[in-house]
Amino acid sequence: MFQNHIVKFIANLLLFIAVLIIPAYSCSKDNAATSTAETWLQTLPESIRGLSGIEKFQTAIDYADASNWLNVPATIDKDVDVFFIYPTCYLPEEASEPAVCDIDNEGMRQGAQRILRIEASVFAESCNIFMPYYRQYSVVPKLAALSEEGVEDAMRFSASQDPTRALDYYFEHWNEGRPFIIAGHSQGSAITLMLLEDYFREHPDRYGRMIAAYPIGYGVTPRDLQRFPHLKFAQGATDTGVIISWNTEGPQNNGHDNVVVKKNELCINPLNWRLDDTYAPITENLGSFNNNTEQLVPAMADARLNVSRGVVIVTTEQAANEAAIDASMQQFFGPQCYHGWDYGLFYMNLRQNIADRIVAWQTQHGEIPKAIQDVPGIEKFQSAVDYTDASNWLSLPSSTDKAVDLFYLYPTAYTSPDLSVEAIASIDDKGMRSKATTNLSNNGPAFSDYCNVFAPFYRQVDVNYANLQSEEDFNTLTDYVTSQDPTRALDYYFEHLNQGRPFIIAGHSQGSMTTLKLLATYFRHHRDLLECMVAAYPIGYSVTDRYLAANPHLKFAEGADDTGVIVSWNTEGVGNKNAKNLVVESGAISINPLNWSRDATYASVSENHGSRINGQIVEGIADAQLDIERGVVVVTTEAAKPYIIPENMQAIFGPECYHAQDYAFFFVNLKENVARRIEAWETK
Repeated sequence: MFQNHIVKFIANLLLFIAVLIIPAYSCSKDNAATSTAETWLQTLPESIRGLSGIEKFQTAIDYADASNWLNVPATIDKDVDVFFIYPTCYLPEEASEPAVCDIDNEGMRQGAQRILRIEASVFAESCNIFMPYYRQYSVVPKLAALSEEGVEDAMRFSASQDPTRALDYYFEHWNEGRPFIIAGHSQGSAITLMLLEDYFREHPDRYGRMIAAYPIGYGVTPRDLQRFPHLKFAQGATDTGVIISWNTEGPQNNGHDNVVVKKNELCINPLNWRLDDTYAPITENLGSFNNNTEQLVPAMADARLNVSRGVVIVTTEQAANEAAIDASMQQFFGPQCYHGWDYGLFYMNLRQNIADRIVAWQTQHGEIPKAIQDVPGIEKFQSAVDYTDASNWLSLPSSTDKAVDLFYLYPTAYTSPDLSVEAIASIDDKGMRSKATTNLSNNGPAFSDYCNVFAPFYRQVDVNYANLQSEEDFNTLTDYVTSQDPTRALDYYFEHLNQGRPFIIAGHSQGSMTTLKLLATYFRHHRDLLECMVAAYPIGYSVTDRYLAANPHLKFAEGADDTGVIVSWNTEGVGNKNAKNLVVESGAISINPLNWSRDATYASVSENHGSRINGQIVEGIADAQLDIERGVVVVTTEAAKPYIIPENMQAIFGPECYHAQDYAFFFVNLKENVARRIEAWETK
């Protein structure tokens, strides 16, 4: 009995102790948690410790969870990735809501999904888009109340959290060594800039694969570049490993504060890709994206840099009416800010620039686009042709005694004995060199009385192989081929041979296709050189309305003596009216090479001043009339019939095509026209 009392006493004593200890332990645990949170807060910059919700970052986001990604491509079908960080999409309605949102905040997620459609979509044509969700700040008014230093502290801390973890996961699990672009807008661009400064300084191997960074809509300053010398700001349209950024305003914002515009910030013009105040009219804008309708629309904006303020100034009425910032935001952004449309106003120019920088990076690094890696012989381009070697030039004049130069690209001169082995010519292919020499001797005299003739040898594609490709693969292949030898030869010509003389660029067939691609890309980025172009004669390949609309720096000839223009035609007989012709595209346009008319005015054979057949000038054998609908020159004379393209080529060019005679039929008229345009250029 006594023992029972002892046992009961001990049990009650233990229970009493437990009652005392458990609350104390719980209190101790709560105190420890509070102490840990306080200790964690003390690790943050003092300027951001008071931001409500900042403690959420103590919990790491799991980026192995697919729900934490806004976009991951279902298939990797592009050669390049983009890692895109969206702008501020967390817009709390109540002042009591925290400054930092949760990762699953519905309003933020819906806003980010819209950004994918109206901004990140600009990369879709060229890149696989990777886009994480991340916890972000309510910028207005909470972050805007911080000092400039506080804003930088906040962005640097934010970048070190979710975006860094997402970027790590992307590189470790998805990138697989592909070159990439990193981009953002507004708050996303501030974070992008911090990642460039910190993350990529610590990961130089990854940074070495960066084609470019587009932190658009946030200020980049010379101070940033001084503090982080591994960073470079873009100097033009095709440099790589660089930062491209701008902020967009109207003229009325000058003198007003703008939370995204820093003092002395750097800026590039998104229409002409210049760093000075050269004006880019709306005609240089390839097209805009309307954020309200979420549709591509005709150009809405011109662009000129305000260099001292470091912003892009837009003066067009369309932008003022459609893109002006909401009145409630003007106290933070100024009275005429177009911040929300930094992407949209210049959408198509930006899309083109992304593609151009990718091509430039691939060329610099010897990378071949995935779509054409299996083209037989494509690996030849991994070795660059040396154009300091005179043997790689079909024509180098011994003296430059003419006032004008000709840069000439010969047509297809390479035929592969086995397309499954070599669809691409070697630079020293004897057959190609022989045919190229013959072609220049036939066509070159149309120019050589007035021009110093420069003509490089270049590796080209067998036309039979090209004809077997889909339109998309054909364009990828020919774009790539153009970016190799022809571009390097043109670079060498301008750097070492031209010496400031006006020039003509010309070609035929594949050479004209290459010429047109150079006019679209090379001269878009070298406007100063384009100003010295007397004319371009890419004869025997289609110039289309679409081509001219996509390249507003170019214009087609309207008559016999306008300069700085494209002069071109394709020659057919009436029997080709509805036939497939490899060089005639839908929407093609031509000029009549006898009367230099753009309409259907008939030019009889009496207006033909002479043809060139077998190296000899003979009486003109062809009349000429434009078929406006098809966009070709139609020849009807019986004397032309013996020169119909050979039967084995008619499946490609049609049953009554005079492609090989595009120069020959109208030779003397063409030669006279060259002289006339040179005279007009010199007079002008």
